[in-house]
Amino acid sequence: MKYGQLFIVGLVIQAIVLCVIVLLHSAMRKDHPYRGFMKVLIGILLLSLFWLLISFIWQLKEGWISLLALPFLCSVVTEAPKERVTPMHLVITGITAGVCAVLALFAIILIPIPGLPAASGFWIPAGFYFVFTLWFGVWGALGGHIATWLGMSYFAGFTLHVWADGAVGDFIAPMVCLLLFKKLFRADPELKTRKDWVAWIISVPIASLTCGLWVHTVNLLFGVITWPFWWVGVVTYFLGDSAAVFVVGTPLLKTLSKYAKTAPVYVKGILT
Repeated sequence: MKYGQLFIVGLVIQAIVLCVIVLLHSAMRKDHPYRGFMKVLIGILLLSLFWLLISFIWQLKEGWISLLALPFLCSVVTEAPKERVTPMHLVITGITAGVCAVLALFAIILIPIPGLPAASGFWIPAGFYFVFTLWFGVWGALGGHIATWLGMSYFAGFTLHVWADGAVGDFIAPMVCLLLFKKLFRADPELKTRKDWVAWIISVPIASLTCGLWVHTVNLLFGVITWPFWWVGVVTYFLGDSAAVFVVGTPLLKTLSKYAKTAPVYVKGILT
């Protein structure tokens, strides 16, 4: 099947999923526990469709991997209480991985970093999995980890280095942000107050820097880069990830957090 055909298939499937979610949302009673969550899924799926269209315009042959957005179908099947880990939390991981895997491929091709394998100067998926982690705890971070593993490995191979490098790093970063934002600052992801904004503005760069230090130290230890280039890599990672999270993630928090917080799978702590 050619790329154009794959693109059409992916677009049609995502459009059908979107229609199903919209219909389910409209059929739910107003006090249904998943009504707000449906709005979150609708917004995220619309963004996924947008990036799929962008990838087609840019002639990216990896656009078909947006089919991984199929876990959206699973999100309407089960209801889960907030106080324990349930299969719905795994669905959240699948949703995050499905959306971010597409964006990882797009980011690597659009803004590569010369000399670094499968790296990008504007890591678009970070904006999504940082937000998903603030909403859904470790389950969002696991989705980011899986997405990066798939995206990077497509270009650089399924090796120990690639897994330990970007994939583990992209689990560490959102978890650092979560711990700082929710545990240290006790901030609200709706970004209602000055305290919330300060927490967000501080947590994101620290998390990105932590990840950059991890990623490029691993690169150095595996002999992928030399010591002089380590500094370049860390700074590039720090700036590129922070910019992507602020540009992509901030609007998501401001517009969709109030709906995410009504979902039974919203995580107040780390796991539940």
